[in-house]
Amino acid sequence: MWFQCQKGIQFNFESLCGKLKKKIFKINGNNYKTKDGTTIRDYIHVQDLARIHLLAANQVLNKKIFKIFNCGYGNGFSVMEILKKFNSISNRKIKFKIGKRRDSDIIISIADPKELVKFTKWKPKFNNLSLIVKSSLNWYKKSRLNN
Repeated sequence: MWFQCQKGIQFNFESLCGKLKKKIFKINGNNYKTKDGTTIRDYIHVQDLARIHLLAANQVLNKKIFKIFNCGYGNGFSVMEILKKFNSISNRKIKFKIGKRRDSDIIISIADPKELVKFTKWKPKFNNLSLIVKSSLNWYKKSRLNN
């Protein structure tokens, strides 16, 4: 599962799920000006993102209006918060290491979904970090069984 954030920033929850197999998860920098030093992103569940696309497509087709929106919930979580949540929900301890900070990384990227909500009447269903992580872990487990 890929989650697309503002400005093309991506976070692959599958890679974090895969780290449950004793591989090491790399965090790129812990010296950003955030509460725990790691970057902050507005993670959105893939089903909410798909729903946004359907609602927006209906508006474009019905009203012939095209707009660009930021997709997200309007709040952010740090990479370290995500890692801790995965550890908590999976009842495991994912090993991690701190890598070098990347110059191109944006420190904080949080969407403002007000215009999106106004245009599409979208109501999030998965805007809870625990739901996103549980869903990602379940998807990963199911996909591993089918391969």
